Amino acid sequence: MYGENDWMDIAGGYAAEQKLKEEKTRALKTATPEEKKNENGSAKVVVIQKAGHHLYLDGWEQFNEVMRKEMEETSRNNIQQKKA
Repeated sequence: MYGENDWMDIAGGYAAEQKLKEEKTRALKTATPEEKKNENGSAKVVVIQKAGHHLYLDGWEQFNEVMRKEMEETSRNNIQQKKA
């Protein structure tokens, strides 16, 4: 997560996201069916509007909403994985 006015370079976040996705694809090519089934990792870059580096303070409303949605999505994925 980055603030819209963050002093950190967001390009680094996008580069890390891309590398993680590439590594996941590479690793899953040789993964067992069980490993593929259990894989649920992801990477994404989120930019909080009207916020600096301390986005949890500057853009707390959007930050909280993004965090809430992420936790709900993770919970749903965990429930679905347990059913499978």
